[in-house]
Amino acid sequence: MSKLIFRPILNSNLGKVSVPGGRVYSTIKSDGDDVQSFVPGKKGYSPQFPPPKNWPAAPKPKKNIKTPDDVPPPSPVQSKSADPNKPAFSYKLEMKKLRYQYYKDSLAKGVERKAMIEKNIELKNIERKKQIAEHLSKTKDYIEKVMSDPYSSYNVLNPQGQTVLSMPSKEGAENKTASVSDSNTGEVPTETLLSSSEKPSKETIKEVNQTLSGSTGKIRPPRVSVSYPIEENKKVAAIRKQRRDAIEAEKRQKRLEDLVNLYHSSSNFITLDNLDYKISEFFSSASDTNYMTLDELIVSRNENGGLITPSETLNRTVQLRNALNSTFGSNEKIGLERIIEWSNKKNKLDA
Repeated sequence: MSKLIFRPILNSNLGKVSVPGGRVYSTIKSDGDDVQSFVPGKKGYSPQFPPPKNWPAAPKPKKNIKTPDDVPPPSPVQSKSADPNKPAFSYKLEMKKLRYQYYKDSLAKGVERKAMIEKNIELKNIERKKQIAEHLSKTKDYIEKVMSDPYSSYNVLNPQGQTVLSMPSKEGAENKTASVSDSNTGEVPTETLLSSSEKPSKETIKEVNQTLSGSTGKIRPPRVSVSYPIEENKKVAAIRKQRRDAIEAEKRQKRLEDLVNLYHSSSNFITLDNLDYKISEFFSSASDTNYMTLDELIVSRNENGGLITPSETLNRTVQLRNALNSTFGSNEKIGLERIIEWSNKKNKLDA
């Protein structure tokens, strides 16, 4: 028996596939379908097959829920009472009610948050507009003040190379009665300056522009130099040198003390040769730690003005003894002052 081979044959109509002895399926999306209603495995029904009886071809669109009022009422299941004999059902029912309430609360908080954000944006916009209006008002007042002042930086020499005295304006007419003093020619009537319609030459304008645009045209504040008497400078230098020498001496003293500490501590260094001896010495000399109770701590704080442990008391006693005897450490070894004193005596004898 020969096998039947299934081969789809393309019809003359574009976008249709026919099967011998079967149906014709359309693969072209109609022009009226604005929304894709079929997603394989997710929603809708394949356009090649009719939907079930009494079912729409396209699923109902989901409702856009943004406020708690848009949430549909609770399902009939939530109105049921929990059955103590069915713990699983009771748990699912309570979780369903809880999720429903959480969803409504979340939408309510989202609405409040959105309203707060919009309010803050509105307040910021109002404040920004107010600042812009104030800035524009100040700028306008400044420009009017500069333009009305005949001796301002703009009117004395504007970018066009003209002055307010050479331009026919209302302000210039008001200044007809004023007089301009000249160091060489004396007083010159303002009418003469206003009546003169001569404009500055191109060479003059070019020279002025070069002067203003060049490095020499930049306005810089004057340099102020303050000079002190020589005796005052010498006193200041001597005080600085004294302070610097004191700091260096303090650092030198600290380095010498660290060197003496290192010298005396070198006998207690742990090496491979005395490792076993140091370990046995530590465990043999280890004493029981004395712990203070709460009452003893309170009594010690009240009597001594603070918490002072026996170890702290011992350390302070050793430091006081070393300061009085010029020694170092708990074994009263030779200190830095005695070493310096011996070194000075030796230098004197050698000299």
